[in-house]
Amino acid sequence: MVKLEHFKSKDLEYLSKWIDNEKDLFQFAGDMFSFPITETQIVKYLNDSNRFVFKVVYYETIIGQAEIYLEDKFNARLCRILIGDSKFRGKGIGDILINELLRMSFEELKVDRVNLNVFDWNIGAIKCYEKSGMKINKGITKEAKLGEEKWIAINMSINKNEWKK
Repeated sequence: MVKLEHFKSKDLEYLSKWIDNEKDLFQFAGDMFSFPITETQIVKYLNDSNRFVFKVVYYETIIGQAEIYLEDKFNARLCRILIGDSKFRGKGIGDILINELLRMSFEELKVDRVNLNVFDWNIGAIKCYEKSGMKINKGITKEAKLGEEKWIAINMSINKNEWKK
């Protein structure tokens, strides 16, 4: 059983446990936070009224975090998705999580389109998003730098009609 509960600043303890280096933080959040994440950063992050941040609970165990960011009244972005507890990865929980985030976006927030960015080397995540019906938008990429490393993020999306199928 996977459920989403509102993420609160006290839940930072889980993120701190799961993300213990700058590279993992950058993969999770881009340049949203600086390492290590502090409560001040989390409070500011949670105060954005367009941001719906959840902790992912599997039965009674908090195993991850996910966010829906309302870009405007027609578009939402899924971001900062993490199954942080590694023993829960590769078990299909991500598929359930993405489908629930899409359901919330389309049915509760009433948007027409949902998109996300994912680093092109994160094949497992890309396959998870494709299972939910999301498609790669060829030619829409972003470049990010971590030190001397250059990472390319691809964009994926699904609209409400595609999701309903």
